[in-house]
Amino acid sequence: MLTCLLCLSLFALSGCAFFKNSEPKGGYWKAGGSEVQLAILPFVVRSLSDTVPRFNAVAQLRDADRKSGVLLQRDFYRYCLRHMNTYEYPKSFIQDPNETNKILKPYGINYDDLEDKDLADLSDLLGVEGVICGFVDHRYPDRSTVSGLLNGGLRGQIMIESNIYWYDTARERRRWRYNAQLPKANGKEDYNITKDLLREATARFPF
Repeated sequence: MLTCLLCLSLFALSGCAFFKNSEPKGGYWKAGGSEVQLAILPFVVRSLSDTVPRFNAVAQLRDADRKSGVLLQRDFYRYCLRHMNTYEYPKSFIQDPNETNKILKPYGINYDDLEDKDLADLSDLLGVEGVICGFVDHRYPDRSTVSGLLNGGLRGQIMIESNIYWYDTARERRRWRYNAQLPKANGKEDYNITKDLLREATARFPF
């Protein structure tokens, strides 16, 4: 009888531990008593289009940057979904990017100008309580080699930089930020390097 009671006690404790671990780590959406919804804006991508002479190819490069921004927006959403599933968040916690872009399109909001938009206004327009903004620069110079370059020594290495943050409309401030760089090296495509940065960012997002 005593053995049975001990087994039941251990089972109950392990069950409690299981349910505790499956709760959202931050408990953000539960804390407010309702499903808090965020939206991921299309990423702003800066590539070589800003450094080459102005001719027809520039427009094509910038169009490619805009398409890359939407692609990265969707990638970031997919990576967020994996963490949301782990912590049993509802899918509505982050608005589907297709819905976000559908809402923005009739207003003629240019993705190139997103960094200049009022984020509170965008949140109201999208019907969410905060927005996640992402900026990716494919031309970021490695600071560790800048001094060498100035002295005519070391050859500079170009990095890919990501700057991603969550703007909380209610608090009127950035609630979380992730800034990091990775080198363009080992023959790896820029897109794959950028995805590595996005995966790391979502792993650090305060769910």
